[in-house]
Amino acid sequence: MSVARHTRFASPVTLLNEWTERGDKQPLHEVLLLGFTVDLPFLERVAIPVARGLGARTAVIGDAAQGLYDPVDVRMAGRSYLHGLAGCRGAFHPKVVLLIGEHACRLAVGSGNPTLSGWGANDELWTVVETEDDASHALLADLAEWLEELPAAVDMAPWTASHLAEVATLLTERHVNAPAGPETGPRLLHNLHRPLVEQLPPGPVDEVQAYAPFIDPQAHALRALVDRLMPGQVTLGLQPRWSSYDAETIKRALDGCSTGIRLLEEPRMRHGKFVEWRIGERRHALTGSPNLTRAALCTSTREGATVNSPCSPPTHHPCFPKGDPPPRSRC
Repeated sequence: MSVARHTRFASPVTLLNEWTERGDKQPLHEVLLLGFTVDLPFLERVAIPVARGLGARTAVIGDAAQGLYDPVDVRMAGRSYLHGLAGCRGAFHPKVVLLIGEHACRLAVGSGNPTLSGWGANDELWTVVETEDDASHALLADLAEWLEELPAAVDMAPWTASHLAEVATLLTERHVNAPAGPETGPRLLHNLHRPLVEQLPPGPVDEVQAYAPFIDPQAHALRALVDRLMPGQVTLGLQPRWSSYDAETIKRALDGCSTGIRLLEEPRMRHGKFVEWRIGERRHALTGSPNLTRAALCTSTREGATVNSPCSPPTHHPCFPKGDPPPRSRC
């Protein structure tokens, strides 16, 4: 049995805590955490002890330049869990949580870094796949392929590359030996070789809805999305206090499109990344780690781009958050 679900706000710690409550007391063999910014003291308080208590070999891998901690505060790295660093010309930006058990798996691909903000304070987006009874899912096979290719595209220590290869082998073996699963569902995209925008289906589409905390200053990514998808309508979500954008370049990038701006609620930072396109009643979305920037969507890792691992799931209902239109200016 395999299930994929899309969730707007959930901490990956939930997946670990749910495993501790399993009625079958199934052993947990592997935990893999990937992120851009990594807070090891935070993980050592809320995640590593749970994973180790379940018997899992645990690895945490993040961008070499983005550790949110003082080394003196790190107590268990290298003893209770493996800590690896990744470096590239752009940024190592994927957010992945993987749990591999005796007969079950949990995979979350999303926007939240393994930090207090990413797993608690921010509003994040996750696509979660759950498998039971030795089943697999196409998303797990996609992840295995990406993990195998990652060391050739990103600088990392040999032991880190070896560990990722071992995890990829476990996922591949499980997928090959699993009973046939559904053909539809979310798939993993990556930009190791090709820009993400080139992997989206060509338009025209009826509508595009999108939001992200960061929009590049020249709005290149928005223009590329419009050129690729050729939407009849564009709705862009912004948080005036939290989002990073330039209003004039957005206006120029969306020139010629029927465009609406939706001001999103601001009780906390909306750190999720979301692009949805609609053709009639059919909807598909790109979620995960890529912002609406040129580095994330319009270039590949070999060209110096940010390393991202988004999902492209079909959606059966609109996922775009509610909000308000911008206020009209007064003369």
